[in-house]
Amino acid sequence: MIQENPKEITLFDSHKQLADIIDENHPLVQLADSIDWESIEEDLAEAYPSTTGHPNKPIRLMVGLHYLRYMFDLSDESIVWAYVENPYYQYFCGEKVFQHTFPIDRSSMSRFRERLKKRKLYKLLQETIKSGFKTKILKPKSIECTVIDSTV
Repeated sequence: MIQENPKEITLFDSHKQLADIIDENHPLVQLADSIDWESIEEDLAEAYPSTTGHPNKPIRLMVGLHYLRYMFDLSDESIVWAYVENPYYQYFCGEKVFQHTFPIDRSSMSRFRERLKKRKLYKLLQETIKSGFKTKILKPKSIECTVIDSTV
């Protein structure tokens, strides 16, 4: 007779918190915990109002998907697919329990970027740099000289 371990937690226990089934030392968990999401949400709220039609998706979800998209060099469609398969991506984007469905349609990614414009995207860059300093991945000396490639 096979005995089940009653304390065993699996990815598919939908009532279990993501924090209970992921490794808290994973780089994406540490990065997510170092970002000031509240500040980002406050700053972007005016550029992402929910006044007509369906309610907007959470700002953290949209920003998190964009961070992950650029970190891992994925397309809009690929990041949406990867999100469903990866509990670390979901944790990074603010989910509490594992999600089994697509969070958004891929076209929502480009519409979100259009709504933010350059000024708001600058805020995301600032938060990325602050997080890099917090986690000690970035050092002041490493940003003394910055090379920007604007090839289109």
